[in-house]
Amino acid sequence: MRALLVEYAPYGPWDAEAAAVERAGGTLEIVSIERFGDDPPDADVLLNVWAASAPPPLLDRMPSLRCAVAYGVGVDWIDLDEANGRGIMVVNM
Repeated sequence: MRALLVEYAPYGPWDAEAAAVERAGGTLEIVSIERFGDDPPDADVLLNVWAASAPPPLLDRMPSLRCAVAYGVGVDWIDLDEANGRGIMVVNM
């Protein structure tokens, strides 16, 4: 499993997130908001610290995505109908 954490500022360390992903048998990659918007790596899990926009064309480039997690409140950063149609679970924490 590959998890992708999108951050807009260096707020780490992300030790707790990395440990949780490792316990699940995966790896965590941390990317900037700019890289995510320009060239998102494919991942099974998206940890969206800043609620970066994830429109359908961006989701097209992430065919393995199955879970999108936002830190905070709201899900206006992703089209829920589109996510549901792709089998992507969207949650907040």
